Amino acid sequence: MTKKDMKGNGQKIPDLPKFSPDKLDQALAIAEDLLTRAQIPFFVLGDTLKGVLSECLSGDLIELGIRQRYLTRDTLGMLKLVRQDLEFYDDRIEFEYDGVPIQILIIKRDFKCLNNP
Repeated sequence: MTKKDMKGNGQKIPDLPKFSPDKLDQALAIAEDLLTRAQIPFFVLGDTLKGVLSECLSGDLIELGIRQRYLTRDTLGMLKLVRQDLEFYDDRIEFEYDGVPIQILIIKRDFKCLNNP
């Protein structure tokens, strides 16, 4: 199956596979453990947030967010120490657990709604 590219240029991109709630729950627990060990506060975002609120995870990835100000040299070192398969980009950190993609978005702006989550 394919879906249209969000840019509207007509290109087709493949759909990501859907995962079982148990597999997504395990991936979320691994991501939570990683960020907790590095002492980085995080936010649950997107479809992952909807699944957590409805107590039934569904979807094709785990999506979390962290504030850029918590990515210090020490916390980045701890992340790299705990998991060696992390891929770092300007706006996100990605890795997989048991085939489930985990995306940690780096929030650079200061949103008031994130001050007291």
